[in-house]
Amino acid sequence: MEKATVLVVDNQENVLKVIENALGTISYDIIVMKNGQEGFAQLQNGPVDIVLADQAMPDMDCLEFLTTVKREFPDVVTIMLAEQIDLDTTIRAINEAGVYRFILKPWNSFELRINVSRGIEFKRMVLEKRRLLEEIRENDAVIRRITKKFPGVERIIHQIAEENA
Repeated sequence: MEKATVLVVDNQENVLKVIENALGTISYDIIVMKNGQEGFAQLQNGPVDIVLADQAMPDMDCLEFLTTVKREFPDVVTIMLAEQIDLDTTIRAINEAGVYRFILKPWNSFELRINVSRGIEFKRMVLEKRRLLEEIRENDAVIRRITKKFPGVERIIHQIAEENA
């Protein structure tokens, strides 16, 4: 399994270092950016699995940033970092930006690692589900072609299904 890529967007150098150190104990490719514009540029340059973004970005609204990330990169999991979150922001972040988790500052390293790890696992499960659904569609199409060509096969398939139910 290849290493997950984590993009962290926060204007505070000390926060970036703390996150980098906390996540560095796990084998992730960690990319840190100091503002939303740099974050977008990085997303366009290569695959990113998860984005951690500070709610208090100086150059743009975090909610707008995460909403755009979700629209342009729908497979990227997003986590919002915040010192405090009000109910309106929470609802909008979930409904508009599809934010996976909120992490309140200050956090502990264990909490950060667990949430990032779960976010990456969530993404992998979503991609696996998509792959399996596509495989089911392909298999269904094959079965339809076979049953159309050999009508008696459909009866046998139903008998086998009933016996195994």
